[in-house]
Amino acid sequence: MTQKKITAHYREIFSVFAAMALPGAAMLSAFSPVMAAPGAPMLATPAGPVSVAPPDEPPSTERQMDVHNYGVRGDGVTDDTLALQRAIAAITDAGGITFFPKGIYRVQAGGSPGIRVPDGAKLRGVGAASVIQAFDDPTASGNMFSTPRGQDSTVSFTDIAIEGPYRIPNELTIQSVYHQGTGGIMRFRRVKMYGRSVAIKAGGIERKPDKITVDIRNCDLSGKHCVLMPGTGTAYVRDTLFHDYGSDQPPKNHYHALYLYHGVTVDIENCRFQSQIPGSEGCAITMHNSLIDYPPGTPDPEIPRYARVVNCSFDASVPVGIKSNPMVRTWISGCNFANKSRSIVLQNDADIIKCKFSTAVYAISGYGGPKDSPGAAIFTSDILVQECDFAQTKGLFVDYNNKKSRWTFDHCTFAAPAGIVLPVPMTNTPESGGMRIINCRFSDSQDFGASTSANRPDPRRMGQGSTWYDTTLRSTVTSDGRQWRRQDGSPAN
Repeated sequence: MTQKKITAHYREIFSVFAAMALPGAAMLSAFSPVMAAPGAPMLATPAGPVSVAPPDEPPSTERQMDVHNYGVRGDGVTDDTLALQRAIAAITDAGGITFFPKGIYRVQAGGSPGIRVPDGAKLRGVGAASVIQAFDDPTASGNMFSTPRGQDSTVSFTDIAIEGPYRIPNELTIQSVYHQGTGGIMRFRRVKMYGRSVAIKAGGIERKPDKITVDIRNCDLSGKHCVLMPGTGTAYVRDTLFHDYGSDQPPKNHYHALYLYHGVTVDIENCRFQSQIPGSEGCAITMHNSLIDYPPGTPDPEIPRYARVVNCSFDASVPVGIKSNPMVRTWISGCNFANKSRSIVLQNDADIIKCKFSTAVYAISGYGGPKDSPGAAIFTSDILVQECDFAQTKGLFVDYNNKKSRWTFDHCTFAAPAGIVLPVPMTNTPESGGMRIINCRFSDSQDFGASTSANRPDPRRMGQGSTWYDTTLRSTVTSDGRQWRRQDGSPAN
C-alpha cells in the first residue's frame, strides 16, 4: 500500500480532519519556523469524526418468558446448561424475551460452542441479582454463550450478570460471550461481567472480514480481555467501567480492556478504566495489527472509518492508556490520564484535544517502529496536540525512530520540569517530520523543553527567540535563528 493511496483514502474518509484551513495551516507541512509569534491565534480545532450510534433495540412488545418454566433451576447448585439451551431456543423461536428472575444459574464453560444464542435472542434479568455463573473448571476450553458460526446474528443481553470462570489456563481459552458470525449487532445494556475469561469476543472467524457491531452501554466489565475484536466490525462503547482486567501470569502484555484490531471502527465515550490486575503489563485500549486474510483486490479494507476516544478517564493503576496502530488514525478528546506509565502511544495520525495528563512517566510517545517495519517505511504521521494540560513529572517523549512524525503543539500548558524530551536530534528536511509550537506555556522559564547538549534540536528550525533547557549546561540557551547562545550571549557549542 503506497503513501499516496493512504493519503487519498484518509482525505476521503476523514474529510473533517482536513478542515484546518486557518492562518498557519500551510506551515503544517513545512514546519519552518516551528515557534509561532507570541499571541498567535489558535488553529482551528478539527471537527473530528462524526459518531454514528448503531440502531438501538426498538421498544419491546414481546412477552417475557420465565426460564423456570423450561426446567431451569437457578438455585446456585444445579447444572442448568442443557435446560438453558432448550429455554433460550424455545423462547426465541416463540418470539419472546428469555427472562432470568433473581437467582444463580450455573452453567458449563467448557466445550465449544457452549450455550447457543440464536439470531433474535434477547436475554434479560433483574440486574446484578440475575447471575449466570460458570463452573470453575481449570481444564475448561470453549464458550459460555456463542452465536451460530458464520451467520449474521443480532442478540442482546440486558440487566444481567455473567460470571466467567476464574481458574483457567493463561491462554485465551474461554469466552463468556462470543459472536462467531459475519454480521449483526451484539447489544449489552447494564450488564456486569467478571471472571478471568475473555468477557466479550466478536469476529475474526476463519480470518475473514466481518460487519459485526458490538454495542455496549452502561456496563461493568472485567476479564483477561474485556472486549476482544480480531475482525473488521465496530466497537461502540458508552458509559462503561473497565476494571480488574489483564493477568499476572506470562505473557503479561497480551491482556487489555479493549483489544481491537485495526480493521475495527473504534468509538468509545464516557468510559472509565481502572484497577488492572497487579503485575499485568497490558494496555487499556489497544488497536492491534490485523490478522484478517483479505480477498485479493480488496481496496484498503484494513483502514477503519475512524478511531474515536472521548471523555474517558484512565486511573493510576492503568500501565498504558491508549496504543494506536500504524494503520489507525486516532481522535482523542476530553480525556483524563492519570495512569502510571505512558498515556498515549501513537504510530500514525492523531488529534489530541483538551486532554489532561498527570502521568508518572511520559504523557505521549510517538513511535515509528523499527527502521525496517512497514510503519517506518510508509507512514508519515501528522499529530496535533491542542489545549492540553501536561502536569506529569517527565513531560512528553517524542521518539523519532523513523523521523517522519510531524507534531503541532497548540495552546498547551507544560507544568513538568522537562516539557518535551527528544531522544534523538531532529533535522529540517521534508521527510524528517518536525515540530511546531504555538502559544504554549512551559514552567521554570523553559520555553520548550530540555535535553543534553548533544540532543539539542537545530536552532535554525526552532526559530529565533525560542529557548531550550540544556541539562548538560544546567541553564537555558536561546536560539538567534542560527545557533544556540548562553544567557550571556556567548555561543553554546
